[in-house]
Amino acid sequence: MSAKQRDQRIPMPEPLIDLQISSGRRIMAVQLHVGFTYGTYTKIFSAGDRISEINLELLWSEYPAKVLWEREFPSVLLGRHHYQVTQRTSLPVYKVTALFESAPLDEKAGRHSSLVVSWFQDTAKPLLNRENRKLLTELDWEGLARDFN
Repeated sequence: MSAKQRDQRIPMPEPLIDLQISSGRRIMAVQLHVGFTYGTYTKIFSAGDRISEINLELLWSEYPAKVLWEREFPSVLLGRHHYQVTQRTSLPVYKVTALFESAPLDEKAGRHSSLVVSWFQDTAKPLLNRENRKLLTELDWEGLARDFN
C-alpha cells in the first residue's frame, strides 16, 4: 500500500484548534504543548534553569521552535514585541506552542504548509484567548509558513 493510499484510508481527527485567518486560509493545530512559565523574568538572559531558558528562547530567538521540535519548522511568537518592551517583569503563567498545518502554499511543492506558533497567556481557558486569537487570525501565513511533504 502506498503512502498516498494509506493517507486516504486514515480518517483525520478533529483539529485541536481550527480557524480561518484573515487571508481566508483555514489553519489547524495538529500538535499542541501547554506548559507553565513559572514566572520567567523577561529581562534576564541567563536564568539558569531549563524551563526559563526555553521561555526566554521563545521570547528572544528568531527561530523559537528549534527548542520544541526536532525538525526546523518555521515559527513565530504571537505578541513578541509586546513582551519585549512591556514593563511587565515576568511572563504570563501559561506558554502554548502549536504546530499548525494548512493547504500547501504551492501544490507542486508539498502536501501541506506548516508553521509553529507560540503564545503566552494568564489563563488556561480558553486555550487561545481573545487577544491571541486576533493576533493569530492576522498572521501572514503565506510569508511565514513553509511547505512539507
